[in-house]
Amino acid sequence: MKKLRYIVAIGLMSIIIPITAVAQKAKMKLADNHYQSFDFVMAANIYRDVLANAKYANDSIAIRRIAECEHKTGQLISAEGYYKQLIKLGFAGNQDLRSLAGVLKMQGKYAEALELYKTIYAKYPEDDVAKRYVDNPDFANLILRDSAVYTIANSAINSASSDFAPGFFVNKKVIFSSSRGSAKKDQRIYPRTQQPYLNVYQSSIANDSTLTGVDELADKINSRYHEGTMTYDPRSNNLYITRNNFVRGNLNKSHSGKLNLGIYTSHYDVSTQQWGTIEKFPHNNKEYNVGHPTLNQSGSRIYFTSDMPGGRGGSDIYYCEKQGEIWGAPQNAGTKINTSGNEMFPYMVGDSMLYFSSNGQLGLGGLDVFYTNPFDEKPVRSVGYPANSHFDDFGLVCFPEETVGYFSSNRPNGKGDDDIYEFVLSPVEFLIVSGNVVDAETLLPLSNVTISVPTEDGSVIQVLSDNDGNYTIKAPYKKEVELEGTKQKYQPATGKGKADPRSAYLEGVDLKMVKIDYMATGKVLHDNKASAVGAIIRLYEIVSGDSIFIDSVLISNNATYSFPLQKARKYLLVATEKEYARQTHGFNTNDPNNKIHTYDFKLFKAKVGEVVRLDNIYYDYKMWDIRPDAALELNKLVDIMNDNPTMKIELGSHSDARGSDSYNLDLSDKRAKSAANYIISQGIPADRLYGKGYGETLILNHCKNDVKCSEEEHQFNRRTEFKITAF
Repeated sequence: MKKLRYIVAIGLMSIIIPITAVAQKAKMKLADNHYQSFDFVMAANIYRDVLANAKYANDSIAIRRIAECEHKTGQLISAEGYYKQLIKLGFAGNQDLRSLAGVLKMQGKYAEALELYKTIYAKYPEDDVAKRYVDNPDFANLILRDSAVYTIANSAINSASSDFAPGFFVNKKVIFSSSRGSAKKDQRIYPRTQQPYLNVYQSSIANDSTLTGVDELADKINSRYHEGTMTYDPRSNNLYITRNNFVRGNLNKSHSGKLNLGIYTSHYDVSTQQWGTIEKFPHNNKEYNVGHPTLNQSGSRIYFTSDMPGGRGGSDIYYCEKQGEIWGAPQNAGTKINTSGNEMFPYMVGDSMLYFSSNGQLGLGGLDVFYTNPFDEKPVRSVGYPANSHFDDFGLVCFPEETVGYFSSNRPNGKGDDDIYEFVLSPVEFLIVSGNVVDAETLLPLSNVTISVPTEDGSVIQVLSDNDGNYTIKAPYKKEVELEGTKQKYQPATGKGKADPRSAYLEGVDLKMVKIDYMATGKVLHDNKASAVGAIIRLYEIVSGDSIFIDSVLISNNATYSFPLQKARKYLLVATEKEYARQTHGFNTNDPNNKIHTYDFKLFKAKVGEVVRLDNIYYDYKMWDIRPDAALELNKLVDIMNDNPTMKIELGSHSDARGSDSYNLDLSDKRAKSAANYIISQGIPADRLYGKGYGETLILNHCKNDVKCSEEEHQFNRRTEFKITAF
């Protein structure tokens, strides 16, 4: 029945080679007549008889025609032999070579097919199909690797005839085409194939998504000729169907006498189950085929197949946009989808996922099923094995989640020639994620980049990129995978990829890493030295006095932040947390010898009575002058007071218990007042702070007079603090 599908379902789209009667004998003419009538079995037998005559043993037309006949009827070994005979005799053209490559693929001879594609590409560098295979030499392994994902079953509704092109209908039903013959009327035979004409049937979808029961649609839909691929629009209750150009008893043939295909519509009354008048699609044309319609979810676009002039191959996929109540002019779906081969059987899921069949894209055999988003730049992908096989696989439709559906195939061991298969995608437990890591500026590969993927149990899976920047990591399945790349002197980079339910492989999750010439880093702590979890650090660039926001970090348990910086810039860090005083820190990246700028924040509660210890405020022995290192720390307090202009403080200095009480009190008071004066000298009004020495009156531990303590324990008491007196 394969010949019938080539005539109607694929759309009568083969090019008929004109035969000149002058150069042919009677048998050749007879063979040609059968060939032109698509009776490939009879034509092949007569061509064989022609070639048996020594005079015509090397007739290139006869050899080519018999090769094509054997190819179309599935006699692959014989077809291979005749195509190779053409090559040996020097008669093979580009199309002959491509046909042979297709025959080799259909026998699983992928290595030999690849070598032939290399030959084609070397001789015909404009051949887009050959180029795809040359550029993707591992194509077969990539398609075959997901065999465990699919569960496939031959549908119970199949007959010994041809059954194909399922489509969804009302009330959980599927409609499909079949040549099983009509039970309601006399069974008419299609003269060219001696098979019944194709009619439309319906079947019910069971709870487990299998198909059950078969009923023929109304006579108004099924005509005297062929009815093929169709789609039903639940918004308008209109059926779009492929059929021969035969309407109201009239045949609308081309100028050459060919009865081509067109799209026709009929309104379905759901309540009465009656069909309306058959209407022509406005872009039908008797001179070429238009068929295989599908609509997007919103009903704003219709895709279809046509061999109209101006396409890229034998048949291309086109679309029309809805303009009010009419369909706009056909537009070619473009080079991403269409090749110099044949593209057909489009099916739209939602508004942005297109399935279609092609023998020009990278496939396993004849027609393979592919999918793509027509609106992005991501490449077309195969649905994989075993939905695709060595043979013709086409007409895939699926439910919105895209994990359950139906498709057609002429693979061996079916019930008929073309059968409908039911498929289910099994859940994937793990994903093999791969990609490439490069320097964002030079685009050179980066090795030894740590690629990390977090898991739900809190653990992290890690691998290193190789010398070419490639990585492969096995991670638990998620619909969306997010990973991070880290490397010294580079800003961490995040990569995201959406998993495909048709595959356990997620490829092309690439990372571009920005080299860090300058960086701001540090910790954000509370006054008790615990991590300031929940605080936010914001980075601003100061340009002409204006603060331009760059980035922010939410502080986690590790208390750290980091920002990549650019050289010769002025920056401001701002630390904020609810109920805590705001803090800032300004700096620049002008010093090439100081590329890592480290600054720690210590956040404190914005409330009266809060006491905050200032670290690293040191004085020379028995002195109270502000040393340069102490000035750096006091500058932080200056910044805090500038950031919180209503805050007033008492600046206190404390000593340990060694030495006399009076000496310690006097020295600490001088130190406190010296620190306060320094802050005032930096522009803080004197009425906002004062210094006070406490000596050894507020010892924090057991190290009081005459108690033996370590130097570290004494140091704990030698401190400078400030206490908020107003806020």
